[in-house]
Amino acid sequence: VTLDSFAMDPRFTDEAKVFAQLFTSLQSSSNALTPESLRTFFEDLCAKANEKLIGTFNGNLQEKHVMTNSADIPINVYTPTNVNKDKLVVYFHGGGVDRTAKVGVAGDSAGAMISTSVCQTVKDIDFQILVYGWYDFTCATPSFKEFTNQQYFVKPELVDWTIKNAFNDGFDINDSRISVFRNTSLEKLPPTLLIVAELDPIRDDSYTYKELLDKAGVKNKLVLIKGVLHRFFPLPGVYPKACAQAIDAIREFMSSIS
Repeated sequence: VTLDSFAMDPRFTDEAKVFAQLFTSLQSSSNALTPESLRTFFEDLCAKANEKLIGTFNGNLQEKHVMTNSADIPINVYTPTNVNKDKLVVYFHGGGVDRTAKVGVAGDSAGAMISTSVCQTVKDIDFQILVYGWYDFTCATPSFKEFTNQQYFVKPELVDWTIKNAFNDGFDINDSRISVFRNTSLEKLPPTLLIVAELDPIRDDSYTYKELLDKAGVKNKLVLIKGVLHRFFPLPGVYPKACAQAIDAIREFMSSIS
């Protein structure tokens, strides 16, 4: 894919244009896609996009492992300095656990689905922060049809590939812990912040989820980040303004949790 092969959406911000250039420059000429190659690609993408931010975190980073019956899960524990420590966020894929006054969960894309699924099954979670979440794997919302062009990067073929590689059979996507729209007991969910990328095939999942939360009486807020694509949030080196807008929304939301 080259940027000259299609007319770029005029809604792209300057940051989204930089991301598009970087994304296409790192693409492999091979058509073979595996979970390992996709993971390596996004690791390279994040490293390249955020290289100027390496070493700028004001705090301590600990790399640890959580042992379970079935897996050894690597986690990073980030402890900022000179901040209010009465709240903790467990971010999927990553995070940490410690005694604190308030505990919430957060995640982006499928990580947002994991976060809200955890809230369905684990008691006493105080808030959830869901960044461009993928909540229904039937892909029936209008935005999946709106953003099929290659310039949006989350192409229909990639969506199909992801579903095929993520689930063992067709029964999984009907599980309410995975396709959370199927959960009929949303009223016990905690206050929720939904952050949405405007130019994202998964965009309308967040709007649909907000409607369901509204009907269930769950306190929630949706923040739309205009002109950006899926997966902008872990790329502050490319999306400084968009990430700052999202972080400001998160900061305001967390300050409202009492």
